[in-house]
Amino acid sequence: LLIIMVITVNQQRSIFMFQRNAYIREIESVAADFAKQQLEAISNSVGFDEARLGTVNFTTTTSDLTSVGSLGPDGTETAGSFDDLDDFDGHTETIFHIVSQDTFRFQATYSVQYVDPSNPSNTVTSPTLAKEIVATVISLNPIGAMTANVTFSKTMIAADYF
Repeated sequence: LLIIMVITVNQQRSIFMFQRNAYIREIESVAADFAKQQLEAISNSVGFDEARLGTVNFTTTTSDLTSVGSLGPDGTETAGSFDDLDDFDGHTETIFHIVSQDTFRFQATYSVQYVDPSNPSNTVTSPTLAKEIVATVISLNPIGAMTANVTFSKTMIAADYF
C-alpha cells in the first residue's frame, strides 16, 4: 500500500510540473507576442530622432542627432508625449495584456542605443543613422518561483522614416 501511495504522489507531482511548465511556456509566448507588438507600435508612432522631426529630406549627417549620453526623454516628456525613438530609453511600464479570456500582467522595460548601420549587432559610442530599441518583458504573475522573461529588439534606420 505504501508503494502505491508513493507512486501516486510521484505521478501527481510529475503531472503538476508538466502543467506548470506548459503554463510558463504559454506566458512566455504571450510575453514575446506582446514585446513584438510594442516594438512595432513604438517604431510606427514616433520619429527616429528629435533633430529629424518634421524634416522631409533625408540627410546622412549625424552631428545633429541626440548624443549617446542624452538618450531618454527630453525635458518634461512623459510616456504619453514621447515623440522620438530614444525617448523610450530607460522607460518602464506595467501593462495588462488580454489574450482571449486571460489577462496577463507584464512589466516592460525599454532601452535604446545607437548601432552600426552596416552591422546592427554592434553597439557604438557615437550617433549613427541606426538605433536599436530593446524591450524586456517580465511576467508579474509568477508560477511558484518561475516567471516569464523575454527580450526582443528592433533596429531602426533613419531612412525608414522617409
